[in-house]
Amino acid sequence: MPRNWKIVEHSAASRWAVKYASINPNGEIQLSRVTIESMGNPKSVVLMYEAETETIGLKPARNGEQHAFPLRKRGSRGGYLLRGYKLMKDHHLKLTQTLKFSDIQTELGVLLLDLRTAEPVRRA
Repeated sequence: MPRNWKIVEHSAASRWAVKYASINPNGEIQLSRVTIESMGNPKSVVLMYEAETETIGLKPARNGEQHAFPLRKRGSRGGYLLRGYKLMKDHHLKLTQTLKFSDIQTELGVLLLDLRTAEPVRRA
């Protein structure tokens, strides 16, 4: 019986070469360089949460802005880390595994990370 092979297209872009964001159970949010660039390369962000839509919002912060969370460089590919444990604590969010945000949108300058559509990160 002949095989019905389907070709898997190779993409040269790694996960860090596209918009990427994930959150782990400790509230650490990983952001790709491309994601940060799409926000205008802020050094810190205002971390927000909308309970009704289970959406995390990241708004670029101005220097010295109150409630700003610093973005820390992470890894050799230009990624960033946001320590958001306070988000988890203040809003009683509990995750059992790391989730990646599959549909990253921007609305009025705020990066939207929707927990309702986030998917578990698959580990090899």
